[in-house]
Parts: sequence; C-alpha cells; structure tokens
Amino acid sequence: MNNRLLDALMIVAESVYRAEAGTCFAPDETKKNLLEQGFSQDEAEKAVGWVSDRITTFRKGRKPLRVLSSFERVHLTTEGSGLLLKLRNLGLLTDEHIELIIARALLLDELPIDGESIRNMAFVLLFDLKNNRDGFSMYIDSDKSDVAN
Repeated sequence: MNNRLLDALMIVAESVYRAEAGTCFAPDETKKNLLEQGFSQDEAEKAVGWVSDRITTFRKGRKPLRVLSSFERVHLTTEGSGLLLKLRNLGLLTDEHIELIIARALLLDELPIDGESIRNMAFVLLFDLKNNRDGFSMYIDSDKSDVAN
C-alpha cells in the first residue's frame, strides 16, 4: 500500500508540475488518470487530496537543484539517489527531508540506501505517520548502542 500511494502521489505531483508550465491542475482529471492506471478510488483520492491541500507550497517557485555530496552518493544506490532527487524536484521532499532520510539511514546502518528504503522513509515523512512535525522521531540508546524510532 505504501509504495502504491507514493507512486500515486508522484503522478499527481508530476501533473501539478506540468500544470505550472501553462495548463491548470485538474484534480478530477488526475483522479480519473490514476484510476485508469489501476489505482484504487481510495488511493486516488488520498493522493489528489494530499497534493491539493498543499498546492500553494508546490507553486511557491522552484528552488535551485539539490546536488548530492560525494559522501551521500557513496551511501546511495543509483535507484535510491534517483528517487530521492525526483521526489525533491517534484516538490514532495524538502532539502530538510533529504537530510533526515540520509541521516536516519546512516544511523540505522541501512546501507546502501536503495529505492525501497527511500520510498518507505519518504512515505513516513510525507504522511506524518508518527505525528512528529519535525520529521522522524529517533533516539539513540547509549547504554545499548541501539537506535530506535
């Protein structure tokens, strides 16, 4: 479910991005497109609703391209870095989100960071599953050297 909803969200974000180039974002048309691609009614409504609630954030203008450092690139698979940058360039993830995802993966020793890991962490951030406005809830237990979230 997480991957399908994130895929639907990326399709909606891409339609908003294209709409900025001169056409108008059409939520009903986008829902219809998602249904035709095999997404459920619930997935389509959630994805369009999520983007519609944040449409002003998407239209504030594009920031300069985020480039990954050599340290970050070493710890990401090609698929992982591509997906991370795509989500950022679509306006779904902020630079702060990228920092949180990479830091979390490094702390949890989830290396290399692949596309599936990026999808899972992005889903948690975007849909705020833990109701943590500052990103991932995470702490390190120094007695056990464990990381929990």
